[in-house]
Amino acid sequence: MKDSISTLIAAAEPVASQSSIFDALTIVIVGFTFVLFVLLLLSATIWSIGVFFTCMEKTESQPVVEKSETPVGDSAIWDGELDPHEIAVVTAAIHCVVGDQAHRIVSIRSGSSSWAQEGRRQIFTSRRVR
Repeated sequence: MKDSISTLIAAAEPVASQSSIFDALTIVIVGFTFVLFVLLLLSATIWSIGVFFTCMEKTESQPVVEKSETPVGDSAIWDGELDPHEIAVVTAAIHCVVGDQAHRIVSIRSGSSSWAQEGRRQIFTSRRVR
């Protein structure tokens, strides 16, 4: 009797281990599928928000640019202080903001060098005097 019970237990062990492996594999597959579903849902939500804001941006009115009545020539834009490359950068920036609307650049004036002075002040104050 004892021998038959141990034979029965030995025969039942591989079946039990196979079912536990199958159960573990099922849990892993279901969990992986759930994670992929949640990521797909988040991706779709973010994409729809992007489409919404893109549509809102297109429907907003373009910025209004005041038009000058005075004629603009090279003398009005070029005051001798700016580099031609700086003029190109400013013109490109204005075009990016205004877009294809008609606009006119009346003058470009160089700003003060206060930013450079502030940077130098911060550098000098950060150093320890010996």
